[in-house]
Formats: sequence, C-alpha cells, structure tokens
Amino acid sequence: MINKCLAVAVILLFIGMCIVPSTGSIVEKKSYLPTFYNENTSYVDGSGPNNYSRHVILSNGWNIETVDSEGVVGLYSSIALDQYDAPHISYQDATVAHLGLKYAHKVESNWSVEVVDSQGESGWANTPKSIDIDSDGYPHIVYHTFPGDGNRFIKYAKLTDEGWNITIIAQKENDGELPVLYPTIALDSADTPHIAYIYDRPPYNQRYGGVKYMTWNGSSWISEIVDSGYGQYSVTCPMIVVDSADIPHICYTQVWEFVKYAKRSEGGWSIETVDAGETWWSDIAIDSNDIPHISYGKFTHRFEIPFDLKYAWRSSKGWNNITLEKGDNAGTSIALDANDYPHISYNSRYSNGRALKHAWWNGLEWIFSVVDFGNYSHTGSYSSTAIDSQDKPHISYYDGTTDEDEADLKYALGDNTVPDNNPPDPPTISGEASGKAGVEYEYKFNAVDPDGDDIFYLIEWGDNSTSYSAIFPSGGELTRRHRWSEQGMYTIKAKAIDFLNAESDWATLEVTMPMNQQVTNPLLQRLLERFPNMFPIIRHLFDLK
Repeated sequence: MINKCLAVAVILLFIGMCIVPSTGSIVEKKSYLPTFYNENTSYVDGSGPNNYSRHVILSNGWNIETVDSEGVVGLYSSIALDQYDAPHISYQDATVAHLGLKYAHKVESNWSVEVVDSQGESGWANTPKSIDIDSDGYPHIVYHTFPGDGNRFIKYAKLTDEGWNITIIAQKENDGELPVLYPTIALDSADTPHIAYIYDRPPYNQRYGGVKYMTWNGSSWISEIVDSGYGQYSVTCPMIVVDSADIPHICYTQVWEFVKYAKRSEGGWSIETVDAGETWWSDIAIDSNDIPHISYGKFTHRFEIPFDLKYAWRSSKGWNNITLEKGDNAGTSIALDANDYPHISYNSRYSNGRALKHAWWNGLEWIFSVVDFGNYSHTGSYSSTAIDSQDKPHISYYDGTTDEDEADLKYALGDNTVPDNNPPDPPTISGEASGKAGVEYEYKFNAVDPDGDDIFYLIEWGDNSTSYSAIFPSGGELTRRHRWSEQGMYTIKAKAIDFLNAESDWATLEVTMPMNQQVTNPLLQRLLERFPNMFPIIRHLFDLK
C-alpha cells in the first residue's frame, strides 16, 4: 500500500496532474410502459379521490364481426338494440361513387345491409345517438345532408312495413338560421321522437349558433332553442336521452370552453356546467334514478386533438368528474347496464396505431379492455355503445385502413366476464455476472405466460434505475443494456406482467462491479493515448485501458 501511494505521488508530482474515479452515468431511465399502463394513467375505483386501481384486459371476451366492407363505410356509426337484443346500426357510406346513409341489422347470425338515403351527401355527422328503435322493433334515424345549394337539411327516417319514410324536419330559415351538424334522437315510452342538433347563423362559422331541440306533437314538428351559444368557439355534439318520465336531457360541448348539461322543464331548459376547460365530444346516459352520467374528452394541451378520457355524474351536491385515462384518446360513447354501471367506448393510441377500447365499472373497479386494434390512424373511430338485457356491451365502429378507398363497419360483442388468469412464470435473466463500473453490458430476459397472454417486463437494476419493456408475446425475449457508474454488488430484479395485470414472482441475478477509475485530466488522457506503452504502473494500479 505504501509503495502504491509513493508511486502515485511520484508520478503525479512529475506530471502535475491528478487522477480521480469515474463518475459514469446511469442509463435505461426511459419508461417502456404501454399507453394504458404508465405512471401518468389513473384508473379510479370510486372509493376515494386518491384511491386508484388498474385492471387491463386485451381482447378477452370480445366477438368481432365485419358488418359492411364495400368501399369506405362505417363513418359516424350509431347502434341501438331492439326488444330481442338484436343490434341495429346506422352509418355513412363515404365512397365517392355512392355517398349515402346506410342501415344494417342482424337477423340471427347474418347481417342485412341496405341504403336508406343517397340524395345529396346523405348520412353526414351521424353521432353515437343517431338511431333508436321503437317498441315494434322499427328503427328511427336522424342525419343531415348537403343538397348542394348552400342549404343543409336535417332528415328523419323511419322504417315502416312499406319501407323508409323520410322527412326533412329542418332546413335554412328566412332569417338565415341554418341547421348544421350532429343530429341525435331518443324515443320516449310512447315512441315519440325527441331530437337535438346544432344550428348556425350568418356568417356560418358555428360560433353564432347553438343547440336546438325538436319533437313531434302528434300533428307537426315543433322546435325550441336550448342554448343560443354565441361563444368564441363552436358548440358541438348535442347528445339527447329521455328519462323515465319522458323528459329530455341533453349534453353538449363548446369546444375549448365547457361541457354543459340541459334538462327540459315546464319553464324551459335548465342548464348546468359539467366541466370547464378544453373539452370535446361528450355523450350522456340516464340511470334508473334519472341521474345523468356523461363521458367526454378534455384536452391535455390547448388546440391539440389528443385528450384525456373523463367521466362525470350528478349527485345531490352537483357534478363529480374523474379522469379515467390520460393520453392520446379520441371520441367517446357511454351506456349504462342494469346495475347503472357505466360502459364507455373510445378510440386511443395503441403501439404504432389506434385501438378501440372499452372502460367498464363493475362495482368494485374499472376494467379497461382493448377491443380491437390496428396500425391505422382510424381503427376504432366513430364508436357507439349499447347494453343488452344480459348486460353485454355491443359496439359499432369504423375500421379505417391505409387505403383511402377502403374502410369497414365493424361490430363487437362483449361478455363482461373477467376470465380466470394465471400469472406469468418468473423470467430468466442471462448476462455478465461481473464486470467493470462504467462499462455497458447486455442482459436478456425471457418469460412464458401459461395462458399465452402477451406480457411486458419490469426491471430494477439495483442502482435506483428502472426499465419497462414494450409488449411481447409469451416467450418473447427482451434485450436491454445497462451500466453501473460505481463499484459494488448489485441485484438485477425482473418480473413479467400480463394484460390482466397478473405479475410473476421476481427473478434475480447478482452482479459485481469492481472499482474502475478513469483519467479525467485531458492532458494526461492525451499522453496515455499517444504513448500507449508508457506509464505501466498507473495502468496496472488503476486498471486503465
């Protein structure tokens, strides 16, 4: 020891420099968690504002069918169920050769598809509530068209034994008032239609209009203004439902400003603010106690389309709202089951594409399901949700592709059961068990899920750094590189997690990193590089390369 210190002192005195241990660096700080499982995602369980639970399922219990694939179909889909739980879907055919409104319904195991209206650009701006089914099982659909002369029509189509009966119920008024977008419909206990839509006034930029309501009084259509708007940004997406007393309720958004809720009474419309801020695309459902529940989006950053998925319900103290998922989400549709538990469909980023997701409160926790996904920007768009008498969710949606001339209308049926699940086996870890501090080493991780579920890996390196992997199939091997900046013994810990959030036991690997000192003085470093055979004592004592 004395000789080593003396040698160092002599050399340092000779060169007039110093050598210090390397500070190194810690790598692998980037999170590789999937979109729906990251530290910025909150899934609430309803037991308190700061009490969250997470439960994720990937494509379990969903039966997916292609309803229509002729051209570009499936935009603005809306679904409703009849008294036998059979699905009925309205949607737009956007194929240039035959723009129009189409209707599909399922008869036993087959889908029947027909054109409802092909006059002008028909079927535009259908919403998740553009169709409803009467007590005799006949569909009623509202939609708007562009006849091509600067006018716009709100149309009402009803299927009868003789075929489709189509009526223009709103068009440009003498004072310039113009029906614009987003007509929605709800039938009451007497099968009377209640309709909401957006109207506009000159100069027709959707900032000078508002929300309008219409209904059939037995002999004619009557209308009234719900909210005159006149905001800085456009009013949009008026979704309508009726309660057990046949009273209409409407939710709508004024983009960038608020989500609002309106309820009709004898004295007019009572309007409340559900949430303020950068909001977009709301939907509403009424429970068995006539309490409104609303799903909607709230922008993370102003003027950027991706938004957080939000859910709100009204209590005796006012509106309560929670964030279900943060991130790149779009579109939302809500329905309630027999227990008044909400089911919400929405479109979200998934890997390199988009996915249709379903969020469901089962009374204990929120269950999040990836229903369908693809490497396309529009997979899962324009979804609409309905719940049958067995509490099974039915979802219609648009599945766009990279080909602008092809897109499908799809339908998904869920069973709402959480399958039995076994956790993955602990992963194997292979790689260097000893090395030098400051040097990067490669490690491999491999785990098998006994149910064949996809998995991702969680790795703790023993130096306060953590890594999450991307999604792998069962048995998929992960390769990661890591360096430790200081000498010592470290324990690599790794576990595998499947899409039901079941975790394996920890697997471990002990590694040892002896002292590795590096020259930080630039002059001495240049000397060592230029004269690689000089200063053998320093190289030997400090293991310098």
